Amino acid sequence: MKISVLIFSFCFASLNSGTQTISSAEDSLRFFGDAMFSLKLPINKSYAESRFLELANRLVQNNKDSNLLKFHPSFIITGSNDQSVKIISWQIESDFTDYHYCAYFFIKDLKPVFLKSINRNLDRINYETFNQENWYGAMYYHFLPETINGYYTILGYRFSKEGYKYRIIDLLKIHNGMVEFGSPLFKSVSEDGNEDFLYRKIISYSPSANIIVKYDEESKMIMYDHVERFIDPKSGEVLRVPDGTFEAFELKNNYWNYIPYHKLQNLETPPREKPVLDNRKKDLFGREKRN
Repeated sequence: MKISVLIFSFCFASLNSGTQTISSAEDSLRFFGDAMFSLKLPINKSYAESRFLELANRLVQNNKDSNLLKFHPSFIITGSNDQSVKIISWQIESDFTDYHYCAYFFIKDLKPVFLKSINRNLDRINYETFNQENWYGAMYYHFLPETINGYYTILGYRFSKEGYKYRIIDLLKIHNGMVEFGSPLFKSVSEDGNEDFLYRKIISYSPSANIIVKYDEESKMIMYDHVERFIDPKSGEVLRVPDGTFEAFELKNNYWNYIPYHKLQNLETPPREKPVLDNRKKDLFGREKRN
């Protein structure tokens, strides 16, 4: 009850300031959307999010309604080259280092699909398929131009409550109105020397580290930092950090074929070193980009 009074009081103050008017459901959507990202206390963020989702569920009914979710830089927007699919995704820190994820999928000729993540150990989802009912959660920032057997290849990013960051290379297919993730199209070799087929590639690394995932359209290769585990001699903490080498997946014969070590060469077409965020001037978290 105290939360409701607090937010109502803030809305009332805004109305009387002459600088902002909350006069429609769309205005309220923007207000609660901004609040769920900017408020500090988890209980307040949770309340703002519940009100935002309640309004979004009512207002987002058609593909044109994707415009309602472009008001805040924390909404990450990307779309397929064929303009058949647009994804708007975001993350909420509901408590310290406890994140969950939401997304709207705007699909040509279909009603928008809403997804909210469930808790999963991302280190153990290499051999599973997912849909909107059991989605693991991520912010998707780029579609690769090629499709494989009707699957889009998408790049994602997220945190985990265990304190790690993740880059995700996944496969997306729209089938019978369902959003499906994952397919055994990442071909590699297992430790015993046999062929292994992953449903997606998960790259986990420490919060203090940064890695690069980049795609070269000419060679049709996804290249990314190889991550090694090191023990900090002072703290004893296990660190997952790049070691200066690269791994890759090459698109060949309708598979992403794993290359354990790829020596980078000068490329005529520069690879994508930064996420493509709908031509925005801000990064994944709303901060001004640095050149």
